Amino acid sequence: MIQDTIDNINGLIKRAIPSPEIQVEGIVVLVHDQQENAVTVKLGDTETRFSLDSKLVFQSLHLVDGYIPRDQDTFGSFTDTVYDVRFVLVGVSKKRSNINVALNALRETSYIKIDGVENDTLSVLTRYFKVKADQNKNYDPALFAFAIRYHIEGVADEDFTEVFAID
Repeated sequence: MIQDTIDNINGLIKRAIPSPEIQVEGIVVLVHDQQENAVTVKLGDTETRFSLDSKLVFQSLHLVDGYIPRDQDTFGSFTDTVYDVRFVLVGVSKKRSNINVALNALRETSYIKIDGVENDTLSVLTRYFKVKADQNKNYDPALFAFAIRYHIEGVADEDFTEVFAID
């Protein structure tokens, strides 16, 4: 369910932004890169790093932000837990209106509830991409960054375990 939901959101975004110059990624993780002595974004289970590309019209990714065990159902000796899994959809775009594309994709997807939106570009770039803008280094001023906090409701225990590899 989790991966299907993320794929649905990404598909809606890709259809709404018909350009070959977009990068829409699934679930990513933050890792510490010893060579760069910095935190970087890694794409899923691969060694590929996600980096901002000012040549692209739009880039997005989903970052796991935690989960809440919501309900527990017991059937004899079997117990099933249902989770609400929280994510952050982080987007970087050259068009401010693309935040609406992302919001609409989330609204049109079943079991999604939007928890909040952050649209302070510098704050989003600093928090999620570790961009350190100062008097010596700047980010592309044409970029608009946003972070949409949302959660997927009612994720079954087996779906949760599959995505998060919990034994």
